[in-house]
Amino acid sequence: MTVKRSLKSTELRRKVPPMVLMMADLRTFWTLFGMGLAVAMLHGPIVGRPDYNGLRYLLGPWLCPVAGTAYYFLWPFNPYRVTATDRMAGPFTCNARDPDAQRLIQVFQSKAARHFLLRATLQISGQLFGIMVLLAVLHWRSLTWTLTSFWLAPGLVVGGIGSSIVLGVELISWGLSRWAAGLGSE
Repeated sequence: MTVKRSLKSTELRRKVPPMVLMMADLRTFWTLFGMGLAVAMLHGPIVGRPDYNGLRYLLGPWLCPVAGTAYYFLWPFNPYRVTATDRMAGPFTCNARDPDAQRLIQVFQSKAARHFLLRATLQISGQLFGIMVLLAVLHWRSLTWTLTSFWLAPGLVVGGIGSSIVLGVELISWGLSRWAAGLGSE
């Protein structure tokens, strides 16, 4: 018999680090923030000397999310890995050796998580590409097509950070919902 539990239950929420729960609970905010950051950086400076680089507009959306995907492929997400932000969030008492905690780690390290990452990367890239195509159409008379753009490196690096935020939030939300639904079904 399969037992489905919701992540809203206090029992499950006590087993997840506070920073991970915050990312999942504020999914809409972090998604909009990450996408906004990526779009703003791929667009280029808004104040000062403009840099409407068509290469950054059309290739950046496909390159930026790959950085986050590569990171999560090389080092699968572990919600119990203690970071500086976790220490700032306050004490967390769940034992990472708890069977439910081990199951959560397994969800993030599974093949299904890797498949989800690939799908999410394509989805994020497609969304960014659509937005950047609209911006390219808006600036079509001013577009330059050069690799020597002064905003190319900062745009791609910080755009990668923004899209990695979106990818991380999507991964956390997917993993937590899958974990909560699968508990008790072993």
